[in-house]
Formats: sequence, C-alpha cells, structure tokens
Amino acid sequence: MCGDLTMHFVATQPGNPHQLTKGQHIFPVASLKRFCNSDGKLEARDTVKHTNFPVTPGTAIFKAKRAWDQRAESGYMKRIEDGFNKIAVKIISLNTITVNEIEAISISLFYALWYFRSRNFIATADFSLKGVCPTTRYTEDEQERLERAGIAFIQGDASFPGRTVNGVAIQMKINRFIRDNQNVKRWGVLRSLEGEFLIPDVPKLMFIPISPNMCLIASKNNGVLWSQNVEKINTITRSTCRRYFFARNLVACP
Repeated sequence: MCGDLTMHFVATQPGNPHQLTKGQHIFPVASLKRFCNSDGKLEARDTVKHTNFPVTPGTAIFKAKRAWDQRAESGYMKRIEDGFNKIAVKIISLNTITVNEIEAISISLFYALWYFRSRNFIATADFSLKGVCPTTRYTEDEQERLERAGIAFIQGDASFPGRTVNGVAIQMKINRFIRDNQNVKRWGVLRSLEGEFLIPDVPKLMFIPISPNMCLIASKNNGVLWSQNVEKINTITRSTCRRYFFARNLVACP
C-alpha cells in the first residue's frame, strides 16, 4: 500500500465533548511530579534563548498537540506509564532495590516510549490511500466517537488521520526497540550523594531520572554517585537537548 503525506494539526470539536486528550505529555505527569519543589514547580532551561524559567507539570513545553490518537494515549502508552510508575515508586520508597528481569522489560518499554514520543511530538502527516474510495463519510462527531472507542477510520478524502498513523508507528518502533535491546536484562539504580539530575527533552542515553537524586541506567549495577559523577551525566544531558532541559532546581545540578 502506498500513499502521499500531508501534514496538519486537527483540533477537537468546541468543548471537546468526547474528552479526547489534546495536550499529550511526552514525559508523564507522574514522573514530572516527582521533580516538583514544595510549590509544585520545576525549573527549565531554554537552550536556544539561554534563559531559565519556572514550569509546572501542565506547562505546554511538556506536551504534544494530538500527535498520536486516543487509542495510543489511553491504551498501550498508559499501560507502559502505569507499569513504570509502580516500579519507580517502589524504588524511591525503599531507597534502593535490585531490578529484576521482568521489571527491566517494563523500564525498557518506558524508556522507548519516552524516546520515541520526544521525536514524534509534532502532529504527523495524514496518509492518503491511492485507489481507495471511502464508502462512508463520517461526520466530525462520528470520527471523534470512533477515536474515543479506539477504532481506526478512513477520512472522507481517503486518508488515515496522521495521529492514527503516528500512534501505530510509535508502537511499532517501541516493539522494534525492545527486540533490538533484548540483551538489556537489568537497570541499575544510582543514587546521588551530592547534586541533582537534569532531565532532557530528548533522551539519547538509556538513562531515566526518577527523582532529583535517583536514576536508572541500563545494564549497570546499583551504586552511588558523587558530585563529579553527576556532573558528567548532566553535561551529556545538556549537550544532547534540542529545546530545553529541566530539574527541580537547576542551581543544584552540577
């Protein structure tokens, strides 16, 4: 099957009657909240303007605008997020824990989800089907009802919505990532004794901060880090960001 690509963002109906997620978090709310200070805020750094600014988990920079469909958002993505969050909460509450192989798969799934969402956060292209004439032309309300129910549909111009294509594409990329990284049997829990971790907008290392002072890193043993070790990790984070990075308190990040 071949097709043409055209790109656009599609808003919901006024009032969003079917409660479709319009602002889709790239790094989940539950993860963001673990980095909030006592005022419920984080601090971000604009890597283009070179300025710092306060943010909350609801700030627009953390969100895509209907870049993938509701089936993905409230389906496989939510399952991956929930599975990871349970592990992260357990690790933080116990201060340190050895991650088993089953948990390692859940962590790898989460990393892959974060990795690919950060690279597919713009409304993707509709996919036009050549030689196809839709027998049914759904109204806007019918399309939203179908999406809410997790059902794919062909639009009146014989195309799949870009967000549907993107939702499937991210899922396929995650599955491929897991197959290609089957050798990752463990994630080490690293705890900082001095300094706090930065979180990138676009992850490039198999490294996941789960609190200001704790992180997970692929294929490593548990351990502790001094300021100079945290500085090395944060330096890499800064160098690989596209638009911004953030933390609980940037001053505390060496």
